Amino acid sequence: MQPAINIENDTLKVVASMAVQQLVEKHLGATFPSITLVVLKKGKAAFIGAWGWIDPYTQIHEAMMANRFDLASLTKLFTATMILQLISEGKLSLETPLAAVIPEFAAGGPKPFDGGINPFTKLPMPVAPALENETIDPSLVTIRHLLTHTAGLAPWRPVYQLCPTPLLNEPDPISPEMRHAKAIAFICESAFVDTPGNAVRYSDLGFILLGECVQRLTGLSLNAAVNQRLAAPLGLATLTYNPLHSGFNQVNIAPTEYDFVWRMRRCWGEVHDENAYGLGGIAGHAGLFAAAYDVAVFGEAWRTRSPLLGISEQLWSEATRHHIGTDDPRGLGWRMYTPTPDPDEPYPLPDPDASAIPAGYFGHTGFTGTSLRVNIKHKTTIACMTNRVYYGRDPQGMEAFRIALHAIFTT
Repeated sequence: MQPAINIENDTLKVVASMAVQQLVEKHLGATFPSITLVVLKKGKAAFIGAWGWIDPYTQIHEAMMANRFDLASLTKLFTATMILQLISEGKLSLETPLAAVIPEFAAGGPKPFDGGINPFTKLPMPVAPALENETIDPSLVTIRHLLTHTAGLAPWRPVYQLCPTPLLNEPDPISPEMRHAKAIAFICESAFVDTPGNAVRYSDLGFILLGECVQRLTGLSLNAAVNQRLAAPLGLATLTYNPLHSGFNQVNIAPTEYDFVWRMRRCWGEVHDENAYGLGGIAGHAGLFAAAYDVAVFGEAWRTRSPLLGISEQLWSEATRHHIGTDDPRGLGWRMYTPTPDPDEPYPLPDPDASAIPAGYFGHTGFTGTSLRVNIKHKTTIACMTNRVYYGRDPQGMEAFRIALHAIFTT
């Protein structure tokens, strides 16, 4: 199948089209069944392509640029942006303790440490020997810690088990407010896995808490906050939680994995992430769906420091610089990348606390196979949407694809 492609000869040569075509053909049907790609160069659509099938077995519905994909952890970027808006508005600061917004997080006093639970195997992990029998004051956790994944929270815990499974085509017997209340209480009572500020511990739980902060500080539901603060100002018509409940047709949504363990069905129009689904499909760490172009527009707003984001110039600079981490270097919400032909190679920093790295290349990935890259040096924004978990959770093929794809547009 030939993709729909638009190449602007003044920005990208046809050789890029050939290279992308060959790369996609190598992975299509093996790494992912469908893919849409948008590359913006200096604000113009330099490359647009759609390949594959929404239903790869029947091959009835071809992939189109309008298809919505499960953004998975790209949702964190939208949550982080709203937090940064609130900071710009003076409603909190990076150093605000989380407990100032969510008092129950510190209400129980010092918390113990455990090893957390592996989000892939769902098995408990051992506590670090130095932390055995120790406790930590949860009031030490700040908004900065949450945005940089250095709060010391576990990567994952089974939040989705707190309430009955939401029904796909029937009204939920439990309100979204009750689902969120139970989740927040559970996370607030949970043990830490590290001391705040010590190291990057990528955590979905931290962004669930940030989503709760957005709700408490705006007085809006997270869904309404995303619509009012991001989708409407930026014109992101496809950005939504729970697309089936929002009137989008299932055939225009890329399906993800068949859930053999919990839901016993293929996730198609419902969020793949268990915890996000257990929260009613709306959470700060996952749950958003969108088409590739809208994701690219969001990334371009960050590249150009658009006033539509509602983020101060100083905070933009703070968000897009390296804060901590060598293997997993972090800005505020963003993952930092080196501006080299290999964008998935992290900054070679000998000092994990180095902070003088200029804004250059930042982005994020989603477990379902989505990614967003913003390259200041090349004035390029790349949004790639795939549903790689359709074929399972082995990440190796997707990692190789991403490295090769981004190298095409950054050399």
